[in-house]
Amino acid sequence: PTMTSTNKHNKLENIMNQSILTLENARNELLISRTHLWNLIRTGKLKAFKVGRCVRIKRCEIDRFINSNQFN
Repeated sequence: PTMTSTNKHNKLENIMNQSILTLENARNELLISRTHLWNLIRTGKLKAFKVGRCVRIKRCEIDRFINSNQFN
């Protein structure tokens, strides 16, 4: 069966949702406050990027941070 444009979009959206997190999702996964998350980004301990006006964090960056035991 062929994929429709909508199905392709939904599949891509699901992949992106797994690999790119909003700040709220990242904060909830790390169990830290909004202020602490912003401090980690500002100091370079956690890398983030902008999509338009929105800040996002890659899932692999969250995993790297957790594995490096940088919770202070």
